[in-house]
Amino acid sequence: MKPLAQSKSLSVSWNTDDSVAELYKGDAGRLSQVLINLAGNAIKFTNEGTVAVEVAVEESREGEDVLRFAVVDTGVGIEEDMVGEVFGAFTQADASTTRQFGGTGLGLAISKHLVELMDGTIWVESQFGQGSTFLFTVRLGWVGPEMVEFAEPAVPKPSVARPALQQSAQRVLLVEDMESNQRVVH
Repeated sequence: MKPLAQSKSLSVSWNTDDSVAELYKGDAGRLSQVLINLAGNAIKFTNEGTVAVEVAVEESREGEDVLRFAVVDTGVGIEEDMVGEVFGAFTQADASTTRQFGGTGLGLAISKHLVELMDGTIWVESQFGQGSTFLFTVRLGWVGPEMVEFAEPAVPKPSVARPALQQSAQRVLLVEDMESNQRVVH
């Protein structure tokens, strides 16, 4: 996401609290998809200023942590009466949002679903004209020393997945409005 942010002269930062472990058991693919969507939206709706991604441990129990992620931007923000609607499919702040910024209105609904699959919650805090903070929590298991060698992401690498898909003659429909994400899929 940094090249896209740099093309708009935005400052981008990532802050990981010291309480966050280096490895967790969880679905790296789902987590990445949510973070890419939220960071991409933050960049898309911010014309000047900053976008920051932050992660910290919200709660720690035996064998797992609840991580809290926040994507903070200084963008256009969301009007108060629309804040509760943004996670619905095909919902954007208003019709002019689609014309000005593009998008299908599915990204936040998909992100909500993925976060809930990871036993988490997602919400937004925003002030119109001053930016937004999208927050979500996920529950992830600790990785003990005996598991480190098996801590590979569950998502297959594209070079492995593509031939399998071609051999089975299946088709996949991908709906993605961000050009940088479209290039990743190809």
